[in-house]
Amino acid sequence: GGDMSGSTLAENLGSTDIEVQSSQGGTGSGGNIYVNESVSWHSGTTLTLKVVNNIYINNVIDAGADGGGRLVLKFGQGNANGYVTGSDGNPTTTLADYYLGSNGKVRLQSGANFATQLGSAGARREFNVITTLAELRASGSSDFALGDDIDASETRSSGFAPLTLVNGRYVDGLGHAISTLNISAS
Repeated sequence: GGDMSGSTLAENLGSTDIEVQSSQGGTGSGGNIYVNESVSWHSGTTLTLKVVNNIYINNVIDAGADGGGRLVLKFGQGNANGYVTGSDGNPTTTLADYYLGSNGKVRLQSGANFATQLGSAGARREFNVITTLAELRASGSSDFALGDDIDASETRSSGFAPLTLVNGRYVDGLGHAISTLNISAS
């Protein structure tokens, strides 16, 4: 429920890019967006969630099959630096963010299918979405996000070389896990 159902949003994403915006307290949201129903589309279009304050993903966002899709999260857009905007319209001292609840998960295909932006003047951070162990091994120095759970059981016998995390590199699980990963000493 809410301002737009998950099924209506998915239907619209079937043919065009969609940007869902919050406004400061516009419909009782306090400048936040809550994804409380699942949203699934596979048409290659982009869903952008643009909020004054925070994004709360409490259900599944799924663009991981067939033609896939792209997700862009713009949070803290009420001011240039990304601080939560208070009910008085002024920035607080708390940075905005996006959160995945206990049922929240984002499923995406491999590639450049996820991006974030903190603050209206903030730089857009592009993530390389990975869905396999081979892609994890080849992730290099780019920011990456998990687009699905990864079963790393093959590393039980062969091991897995530790990733070199470059200062400032971001990794986001998007509600997913890498299971049975055996890190080998190099």
